[in-house]
Amino acid sequence: MINYALAAIISLAATNGAFAAGWEYYYHKGTIQFEGGLNRSATENLERSLELNPALYDAANKIAAILIAGNKKRRALDYLERSLEIKPDQAEIHVSAGDIRDFFGYREKAFEHYQSAVRADPSNVEAHFRLVRYYAERRDTANADRHFAAAYAIGGRDAERILSEALEEERRNNAAGALALYKRALGKNPAFLEAYFRLAELHRRLGRSDEAISALEEVKRIRPDNEKAHVYLGHLYYAARYGSRRKYLITQAIRNFERALEINPSNPETLFGLSEAYRLMGDRDRADELRERALSLEGERKPEAGIGPR
Repeated sequence: MINYALAAIISLAATNGAFAAGWEYYYHKGTIQFEGGLNRSATENLERSLELNPALYDAANKIAAILIAGNKKRRALDYLERSLEIKPDQAEIHVSAGDIRDFFGYREKAFEHYQSAVRADPSNVEAHFRLVRYYAERRDTANADRHFAAAYAIGGRDAERILSEALEEERRNNAAGALALYKRALGKNPAFLEAYFRLAELHRRLGRSDEAISALEEVKRIRPDNEKAHVYLGHLYYAARYGSRRKYLITQAIRNFERALEINPSNPETLFGLSEAYRLMGDRDRADELRERALSLEGERKPEAGIGPR
């Protein structure tokens, strides 16, 4: 038989204990719920802890993370900004706030957050990547290179050693071992572009075009001005054009070839690839124009190389 009086006393004692504990009780409870994925309950307790202790920046960060996971970016930004007002030197929080500003098109505000992140923690690779992208979009190659070099230097030596091991595994025809080592090298140094290209090429040889494309899309995320990645992706999307996604894949091929052409207007390989993609889309005039440009550039290069006309 339930002793309702005893249950009421226990409940009252627990409630009084919570009030007595103050913000620590709600923060601790909310953190456990946050880590357990109980987002609604976690939010309630973390908000209560923040009310009781307005300096509790980590509670604001956790609430923001829950809101981001729920695709409530504007509300999340309010909590991130509140956290940064309390503790301005949080590099990862600056990156998160910058990403949301970027998403809504506030590029300069995002840029300020990424700069603040690097000032707070010069070893924050993601902040450097965001600044690389910012400067690359503005054709500021010098600053893009500077931040890329900083990101690369953070884990360079270990990654280069692991890459050598991966190449050795490839020579032994141990594809699984090589793939694991390439991924490990990128874990050490996310700015290691050679590892991405090696990984993409191995996936391509194994017939895994989606995985190859994914690796090269990551290169574009890091260095939007990397011509090689755009050309390679153009060829991969074009080669994968069969099936129900045909139009989408050819469109992606065209977009990548076009971007590569913006970076380097004098690459015949890009022009030939773009010509074939437009031909498949039925735009023969554009295809012929691009092919003529490619042939003209090839003709200019051969005499320079001492090859002479065919």
